[in-house]
Amino acid sequence: DGRQTLLINGGELAAGEDAADFCRALPGRVGVAAIPVTAFVTAEHRAEYSTLVRFASCKRTDVIAEAARRLAASAR
Repeated sequence: DGRQTLLINGGELAAGEDAADFCRALPGRVGVAAIPVTAFVTAEHRAEYSTLVRFASCKRTDVIAEAARRLAASAR
């Protein structure tokens, strides 16, 4: 059905934050939600994934396009 996910290194987008910090702040910053990959791993492996952020694309194409626009604008 076309659903996909995208993983990014959130540490590169927000210096000094881990992925969980980045994901908590993202909706307030740009109105886009993401999930830290650490939410899917056991405690002993969290450090290995602490900068990875997961975006799901299970929305309409226009919603994804708007989210991409907002994320791009916030990176400037």
